[in-house]
Amino acid sequence: MKNNIYLYLILISLLVGGFSGFIGYDHFKKAEKIKRKSETISQNIEIRKEELEKKEVELVDLEFERREKQTTVREFARAILEQQTVQKEYKDLQEQLEASVTRQKMMFMVNQEGVSEMQDQLAEDTTTIERQTENMITIFDLEQERLKTREELLKEVSKDEQQKHAKALVEVENAIDQANFELQRINTLTPTVVKEPWVVGKVLDFYSPLNKVVINLGSTDGIRQNFKFMIFSDRSGLGRIYKGMVVIKDVDELVSTGTMLLETRDSLNPVSGDSIGSVAYRKGELTYYLAGDFRAKFRRSQMEELIKYAGNRIVDDLDANVDFFVMGALADNEVPMATSLGVSIIPEGLITPYLGE
Repeated sequence: MKNNIYLYLILISLLVGGFSGFIGYDHFKKAEKIKRKSETISQNIEIRKEELEKKEVELVDLEFERREKQTTVREFARAILEQQTVQKEYKDLQEQLEASVTRQKMMFMVNQEGVSEMQDQLAEDTTTIERQTENMITIFDLEQERLKTREELLKEVSKDEQQKHAKALVEVENAIDQANFELQRINTLTPTVVKEPWVVGKVLDFYSPLNKVVINLGSTDGIRQNFKFMIFSDRSGLGRIYKGMVVIKDVDELVSTGTMLLETRDSLNPVSGDSIGSVAYRKGELTYYLAGDFRAKFRRSQMEELIKYAGNRIVDDLDANVDFFVMGALADNEVPMATSLGVSIIPEGLITPYLGE
């Protein structure tokens, strides 16, 4: 009985040991499987990390490429804006050139009108002088006839009468001498017409982008805003080369700055040393006499205001102290008097371009 119990215990121990071994083996297999699975997962994680790093590198590259593309797009946009700006500037330059050509044509027409008026006036003055000369010759011939008649009478009268007639003869001779003098003066009379502006200053600098001109005249010289001056160069042997007009905008004590009104080719831009001229301004007061009717550009009242604004004086009486005789329409009857007094004559069309507006 006792042996059976031991046998049972041994069998139970074997069964328990076998079951335990089976369970332990199963746990070992499961542990191995879990280990292999963990290793696979770790490998997959490493692979994912590597892929993630590659993706991050690719993302950085893509971000860099995106920034480069943005920079390129901005550069293209800037280039387009610059092109549009250049096109606008070109269009503005074309418009300025067309406006300049139009102003040049108008200036030419004004000058042509002034020249035509001067030619007509000169022709009329010549006709007047010829008529006066003919009258003086007629007077001279009549006096010669009277002289001959009196010489014949002197031979027939008494001594007393001869003395009387001798005195009369002296008077006639004096009258003849006076007539000859007047005739000579009339033959030498020609209108004194101002044809070109005189030099009043110099160009100090020209800033092309802003079309600005700096001159060497300022407030101490009587310069004020809206004064106008012609700009030209004096080249030896070539005469004056006109470059346009400048209107004064800013005035300092010694210098002034203005804007070119008649733009020209770059080769005719003002340069330092060019001359500025005017027929409406001079250092010191000028005296003007306005003759005729003024309606071509300014009315008489406007003309007077502009001339006075330039520091000059208007007078109502024409005499030898007048500097300039401004000839408007219907002023022909006063021209001979201005000519005889030696007063310079300025046609209306010649002075108006120099008056500020």
